[in-house]
This record gives sequence, structure tokens and C-alpha cells, in this order.
Amino acid sequence: MTAQGQTSQASLRRWLGVMMLVMYGVVLPSSAKAEKNKLYVSAESMTHREADEAIIAEGSVHLTYDGYVLSADKVVVLRGQNKVIAEGQVRLLKPSGEAIFAEYASLERDLSRGIVRAIRVALDNGERFVASESRLNPQASRRYVMSNAAYTPCRLCLSDDGEETFVPWSIAADTVVRDEEDSMVRYYNAVLSLFGIPIFYMPYYAHPDPQVVRTSGLLRPILGRSSLVGNSYGLPFYFTPNRFFDMTLTPIYYSKGGWLFDGELRWRTEKGGLTIEGSAIGSDPSATEDNQDDPSQKGNGYGRAKGQFAINEQWRWGFDAAYASDDTYLRRFDIDRSAQVLAKTIYAEGFFKNDHIDVRAIDFQDLRPEAPEDDEQLLPFFAYHYSSGPQIFGSSFQVDVESVQLVRSSERKKRRLSGEVTWQMPWLIGGHRFDGTLRVRSDAYHGDFTSDPDVSDKTDLYVVPRASLRWRYPLARYGNTTTYTLEPSWLAVLAPRDSRREGIADDEGSGFEWNDIALFQDERLVGRDRAESGKRIDYGLTLAIDGQKEQYQASFFAGQSYRFDDTNDFRQGSGLEDDLSRLLIGSSVSFADTWHLFYKGGFDIQKSGRVSHELQARAKIVNLDVSSSYRLLQKGTSAYGSKREENETRLKWDFDTIRLKGAITYDVIMSRTLAYDAAVHYVVRDCLGIGVAFQRTFTRDRDYVPSDSLTLTFNLKHLGDIAFR
Repeated sequence: MTAQGQTSQASLRRWLGVMMLVMYGVVLPSSAKAEKNKLYVSAESMTHREADEAIIAEGSVHLTYDGYVLSADKVVVLRGQNKVIAEGQVRLLKPSGEAIFAEYASLERDLSRGIVRAIRVALDNGERFVASESRLNPQASRRYVMSNAAYTPCRLCLSDDGEETFVPWSIAADTVVRDEEDSMVRYYNAVLSLFGIPIFYMPYYAHPDPQVVRTSGLLRPILGRSSLVGNSYGLPFYFTPNRFFDMTLTPIYYSKGGWLFDGELRWRTEKGGLTIEGSAIGSDPSATEDNQDDPSQKGNGYGRAKGQFAINEQWRWGFDAAYASDDTYLRRFDIDRSAQVLAKTIYAEGFFKNDHIDVRAIDFQDLRPEAPEDDEQLLPFFAYHYSSGPQIFGSSFQVDVESVQLVRSSERKKRRLSGEVTWQMPWLIGGHRFDGTLRVRSDAYHGDFTSDPDVSDKTDLYVVPRASLRWRYPLARYGNTTTYTLEPSWLAVLAPRDSRREGIADDEGSGFEWNDIALFQDERLVGRDRAESGKRIDYGLTLAIDGQKEQYQASFFAGQSYRFDDTNDFRQGSGLEDDLSRLLIGSSVSFADTWHLFYKGGFDIQKSGRVSHELQARAKIVNLDVSSSYRLLQKGTSAYGSKREENETRLKWDFDTIRLKGAITYDVIMSRTLAYDAAVHYVVRDCLGIGVAFQRTFTRDRDYVPSDSLTLTFNLKHLGDIAFR
């Protein structure tokens, strides 16, 4: 028989089968949307068995019912029993996108309940269940009961001959219940295997369904070792009753510190949110009479509450309060090693079309070893800002009002009321950009605001007018592949010579740093306890090159300031203590996102050897990423009171499955290492992660002494996040 004749006979059989199914209420799907609660069948051949009212479909059989799709080599529809029996290469696709593969299935007519043998369940994210038999509970159609089953989240990986290679990890059990009603998977008599080797037996184990975004339960255990606090063991518990609230509770045992209880609560509402975190540790049971007064041996803790809530469309209020029982607690237990000052703040803000109002109260806790015992509070702080927006000829003006009451623990108080009016006018003439500014600032003081401890309840008023004019003239040259930009700039500032405020305690100006950002500011002193005096001119030059074809960028900057009056408003070593400031130099070069070099420095051309440098270099070659920085800061050039010279180098090397990290910080002046760390992390098929991290610090601050720590991370996908910590 010819191929054409065979095709004609097959078409005739399919047509006769369809007519037969129509007569019995089972129809073939058309291009129109399928009607609900009807079973649709297509196959190469279909026959009717009158004895038990069965429809037998064979050859590429496809059944559809209410979003379910069943495919098999052979399907028997038992109309009298409302059952569907499928054999040979059975595949059931659920409305959720989940696919079930088996050799045999006996299902209800709606395809959602029944028994499936030699089953393989493939989720839409690639994870799999394998079982000898799975039973869909007739009373709860979203519940699987699987016998002799195993689960793995690892993606399928086949060898050249089509066989599956090793599975990084899996859980096998006599019975596995996957309940989609409460989104949990439960194992009875379970064994955890790594690379096919059984390593841990569990009579009962449960975890959230792989398709669940979040749910309550235990998280990845914490294992670590530190020479400062000893070995640590922790087991976090995550609780989330709804999508607006969740909480993490973590008890951790330290062999040298006892039990530490850590927790974090997060709550969100329609008008804002609240986060509360904290930890507490009891006294060390091993403490003796010789060391029981040591802060590390006593009960200590830390807490922080942060929230922000809307009152209406214009107003909101919030708070951010943090407290530590002692200055080194956050570093000893690796909560925040960089924390230097903690603050407790409560505030209210109003936002309007042209206005902004800020009212807050602040209390500071200084954790630094050299910090004075005279803690400070701002009770209250009030700020008002008004901006007119563009007016005639593009001009604008702003109004700022600020009120501060500084209260110290020694009961010394300083009250300040400040006001400032600023008018700005930009204009453009033949490519030359001019920006003019007129500013009048006044500050009224009352209380103990001087540096003399014997003076109190004093009142004083300062008024400082200031005028400035800035000029810029950007020049550009465009080539076929390269663009050159050159921009000279200067700023002239005029202010009274007697603007200096001798004797006022400077509580706000310690953060000044002489750099390219401060160069073109008409008022360079930080805070309002100081005001810059006299006449000066700032000048600078910027050159930039952009090579589009070669994918490189380069820039160079040089700037300086000259003061005409013999006034000195800046501390020694700042770079502005002389009439002619320290010369600022900056440059950067980068090429095709593979390497980058950045430099900025300050050169004192009047005093030999007075320089400050900051150099950063980074190179990225294939999977290797290396960065290094060098900083030389003279005394007085930053918020730090002493000279600093440090080098920090970091390395990261990523392979397909391995990540290496390392870092070292070196004190050049003291010729000693400050800290170094190294870590390796191994990932297999994105489902198994093993990491080891080591860190050594050489910093000493009271009971925070040089120490080393070792952390082991062992992460199983869906049983613990794969993260490099």
C-alpha cells in the first residue's frame, strides 16, 4: 500500500473516531475556546467498546479538561466509572505549568485526582520529584502522596550518551506528602544524600514547597568560630503570618560568651513601615571574679527601631533610634564593625510645592575610643526651606531658617537661631556661563556656646553678607572617533574680613575635607559655627577625552584657591591654612570596562613634603577582578585627627562553579597589617553551595582585641539561601 493510501486510511479512522466521541459526549477541540467541564480528546485512532462503555484512543493521544492536558500512547476513557486510564509515555500538564511524567496513570475524569505510577514531577523552575507511585488525595485534589520518592532542586544534566550524571544533593523518603493547600512538603523516614552518598537520616522532615516565595520555618544553621567569642552555633527561625509582617528570631550560642538572642521584625502598612532589630547576650557563665567587671563578661545588647509613616499627602513622621550597651558590642559580635556613632532620632517632615519643613530631636552615642564623655543632644532641631523656582530672567531665591538647641550631659546648653536668604542669577553670553549669588546669613546664639567653660548664658548675633560670581567656558572638539572637552572655570567670593567667630565652640565643622567639590563652593566651612572671611578667588581647569571607537575615557583636573586677606579660618593641615591653598590634582583613565585608574592629590607648593594622595586602580581580565587603593592623608585633611597612610587590596576570581575572594588592609605608617580575609565558595548546578571564609583583624580597642574568625556556609537550595557571606 502506498504512503498516500495509508494516510487516507488513518484520516478516515480519525474522522470516524471523532464522530463516535461526539455521539458519546466526548468531543475533539476546535479553534474556539474550550467549554468548561468537558473532556476533549484527539488521537490517531479511537474505538468504542460497548461492554463497559469505554472509549479507547491510541497513537499521540491528547486529552484536555479545564486547563489540564494529558498525553499518552494509549488512553482508555471509562464513561461509566468517570475514569481515565493512560499508559505509555504519560504526561500530565497542570494549569500551574507543572508537568508530571509517568508510565501509568489512573485518574478521575477531571484529570486532577487519581494514582500515577513510575512518576516524575518537573516544576516550571526545573526542580523534580521522582516516585514509584503518587496518589492524589480524592478529598484534597491539591495533595500528592508519593511512595518511595525523592526530591532534588538540581537541574537535569545528561552525559554524552544521554544518561543523567550525578545529582549534587537529594532527599529520599519512604513517603513524601506534597500539600499545595498549606504549601509544605513533608518527608517520612528521609535520608539526605550528597553526590549520591547518604549522610544524614531524619525520621521526619518538612520544608516549604519549592514554588513558595516565602513561608514560616527554620533557616540555614549558623556555624562559625572566632578567637574573640569562641565557637558559635545558631539556628534562625523565620515567621511570616501574612505579606505585611515577618520576623526572624535567631538564638546563637558562643562558647566564650553564652547565649545571644538576635531578632528582626518587619511590618508594612498602607501608610509606612516599621523595622525593629536587636540582640542581647547574658553574662558569660565562665566569668570569674578577676574578669567579671569586663564589659564582654556582662549582659549586653543592642537595639534599633526604624519607622516612617505618612500623615497625609504633605506630612510624614518617623524615627530611627539605635543603642548599644557598650562601645565595642557591635564589633565583638560582628553586627557592624564600622559603626562609630549611634543616633536616636524622631522627626516630622512637611513637603509642599515650594517649601520643606523638618522638625526632629536627636541624641548621639559616640562609640569611638577617643570620644569625650560629654554626650550631645539636639533638642529640638527645626529647619525650614523655601525655594521660589525660576523667576524673571531665570533668577531664583531661597530662604532657610534653622533652630538648634544643643544639650550636653554636663548640662551645658547652646541655642542657635539661623536665617539665610539667597538670590541666584544665571546667564549665558556667547558660550560663557556666569552664575551670580548674593547671600545674607545671620546667626543668633544664646547659652553656653563659647569654648570657655566659665562663660554661660551669653547672647550674641552675627550677620554675614556674601557675594560670589562663577564663570565657566566649556570648549569641545568632536572628531570621528574621539571627543575632547576643555573647561576653564573660576569663582570670585567677596565677604567681610571680620566674619570669623573667635571663641565659639565648633560643634559642627569637624567633617571638612579640601577637595575638588569644596573648591567651587562660596562657603566652604562645614556647619554654622564658623563663617569664612575675606575675599578670594578659586580657579580650575578640566580636560576630558572620550574615545568612542576604542572605548576609553580619560580626564584631568587641576584647581587652587587664593585668599587676598590675611585671615585664617581653617585648621592647620587642612590645605587652606595659607593664603595660597594646596594645589588639587585629579585624573582618571578607564578602558573598555577592563581597567580603571583614578588619582587625586593635594600638593603644598609653599611647604616641601606637605602632600596628600589617594590612588585607586582596578583591573578586570576575564574572570579576575583586582582592585587596590592607597591613601595618604595629612593631619587635618579629613575628619581624622592624625596622619593616615593605608593600602587596601581586593581580589575576586569567578569561575563557573568557584568564587575566590581576598582582601588585605595595611597601615604604611605603622608597618603593620590592619586586617585581611580570604574566602572560597563552590557552587554545583546552582543548587548546592559550600563556602569557607577566614578573617583576621589586628585592631585593638578596649575589650575588642585582635582576633580571627572562621565561617563555614553549607547551603542547599530551598533549604538555605545560596549566598556568599
